[in-house]
Amino acid sequence: MLFIGGIMGFVFRYQVINYIPLNLKMLTSLRELYGTHDMEKITNAWDQLQSNFKCCGVNGTDDFHVWRTTKWFMHEKNETGEKQQLPSSCCFPSRVKECLAVDLSSDDQISPGLIYTDTCYEIFLNDLLHVMGAAAWLSIANSFVQVLLN
Repeated sequence: MLFIGGIMGFVFRYQVINYIPLNLKMLTSLRELYGTHDMEKITNAWDQLQSNFKCCGVNGTDDFHVWRTTKWFMHEKNETGEKQQLPSSCCFPSRVKECLAVDLSSDDQISPGLIYTDTCYEIFLNDLLHVMGAAAWLSIANSFVQVLLN
């Protein structure tokens, strides 16, 4: 079972690299599902992803500017009734208030250390592939150890 699990890990890893358009799935979930009432887990997942990996947006041209094209942006307002440009998970923790006040239509307002400028796709994909590879090898190695011990 461990050996088969390891092989399945490599198959999954291969599928992610070659056939699953993960960047498109991420972009769709961000644009269509983030911030909707019935998709709270998607919202939490994006917030955790961006906070933990210190990234914002998906990939390439879909960097932090992508938030202006989301359903969340259409409906989101901050405490003063103004339209919030970014979720706080895109902001450096020490500068959240300043970050949330930024106008994304004017890039000259964006100073270094205010908004995470790295996008999330490559960082997430590399981490996912690393974890899947390690888990697959460990599973296969463990299956051989079990055979040798029995």
